[in-house]
Amino acid sequence: MYGVEQKMLLRHYLEQGLSKSAIARRLGISRRTVHHWIATGQLDRDLASGEVRYGPRSPVACKLDRYRDLVTTRLASYSSSWHDIYLLSSGDPNTNLQHMR
Repeated sequence: MYGVEQKMLLRHYLEQGLSKSAIARRLGISRRTVHHWIATGQLDRDLASGEVRYGPRSPVACKLDRYRDLVTTRLASYSSSWHDIYLLSSGDPNTNLQHMR
């Protein structure tokens, strides 16, 4: 994360007329970052107000969304079987194959 100091120095160097490449070298950041900060107006906002807080992202469709109901239904119907298999694999002497039938 870049600090407020770097953005303040960037604004100062821009006012002095330094090139963006020279500013990037002095600050130890990429030229792309310098261009991004200028293009998005991050130097125009009040830097003393603190970090930018972002809201929650909008949900993005997943490839498996079409099958969510099917998977949920099948997992619910097999949940007790999976529990029994887990108990058998854990080596619990109180469980045996007769319990699963």
